[in-house]
Amino acid sequence: MIYYLCRTMQTQVKLFLFLLGISFSFISKADIGDPVLDSTAQEKACKVEYEISDRYCSLGDSTLQFDIFQKAYVGYLNMVKLNKVKKKDTLTIVDFSQGSLNERMYIIDLKSNKIIHKSVVAHGMNSGRHIPKYFSNEEGSKKSSLGFYTIDNTYKGKFDLAVKLNGLEYSNSHAHRRGVVIHAAKYANVEWAKKNGALGRSFGCPAIPEKDFEKVVEMIKGGSTLFIYAPNRSYLRRSKLINRQYYLK
Repeated sequence: MIYYLCRTMQTQVKLFLFLLGISFSFISKADIGDPVLDSTAQEKACKVEYEISDRYCSLGDSTLQFDIFQKAYVGYLNMVKLNKVKKKDTLTIVDFSQGSLNERMYIIDLKSNKIIHKSVVAHGMNSGRHIPKYFSNEEGSKKSSLGFYTIDNTYKGKFDLAVKLNGLEYSNSHAHRRGVVIHAAKYANVEWAKKNGALGRSFGCPAIPEKDFEKVVEMIKGGSTLFIYAPNRSYLRRSKLINRQYYLK
């Protein structure tokens, strides 16, 4: 199924690139006015779309929806353009449109275009039980926060080993103040979920299994990109990183 989807997407993008080249050879700016993107930016945008579809197809995992990967990758490109990313070869996506029984955390190696780790991940206790629906950036809310983060360095505190998160959007800018970090938790594993019907929930942190936690930390620490997604209309409308194409400038 994913094979045919990918072939269709790639064919459509190639066709659009071809037609774009023809259109700009015949239509001048005087004819069409000042476009939102000039011909160079339009062509670059199409090439990026082809790159996104090509990368997505290489992943070979339909549990990660194309639309979510596309948003994550566009945001990543914008963050790189804005000099927000130190570790550019790793992209982590948390898909909160899926239930907590699913492996909804994806760590992607952008050099090899492979998902190098998948796991379950807990959400905030006040965000909902099985599928989170409520999100907040406020202290004491005990809710998850959507958007793009950089995954910074490790520290040892009440969670023993944990990784600091730096929120880059209006929706997660209080991550440091709230103590929102990536940490391991006993309640964030499949066995717990099978006994209780869902994962346990955090105070807003994306908590992951204790098993292989140190290996996961090594994959993502040091300034890589994290995107926490949910189909939240307010966030999708207001996010500058997924809606403003800085990388085209």
